[in-house]
Amino acid sequence: MRRLRDCCQFFEKSGYAVYKESERTGFKDTSRMLEAGAENVFFAKVWDNQLFEAFNEIMKLIPPGRPVICESPALRNFAEPGAFIIMTSDTINKHKDISHLQRLPHVMFKLEELDGINKLPLEFIGGQWRSI
Repeated sequence: MRRLRDCCQFFEKSGYAVYKESERTGFKDTSRMLEAGAENVFFAKVWDNQLFEAFNEIMKLIPPGRPVICESPALRNFAEPGAFIIMTSDTINKHKDISHLQRLPHVMFKLEELDGINKLPLEFIGGQWRSI
């Protein structure tokens, strides 16, 4: 199991710490994002009441107009995304109650339906996410 110190801690403030992922070959979502081509990947260890503040601090590190992908159901309670994607699976047993998220505007994909394609049927053009 990877320890947090294997990553580069970017900064720490009261209630949260932000790390920059550096491991491309791991099994964590952040490693897989790097392996898939992300330029930078950050993750935060954060108390719920500091989530939006931590997100805003991370956003200061990202140049304007760049696509941002967040893997955080809790953040959806504070931020309105350009595209809210819910991934489901018939074979992976990670059944969490997401009914409150499904009531919000979203696009849903099944992992099995996307197996074998190179990219999601989405594009980022002119600073906006669009379905294709």
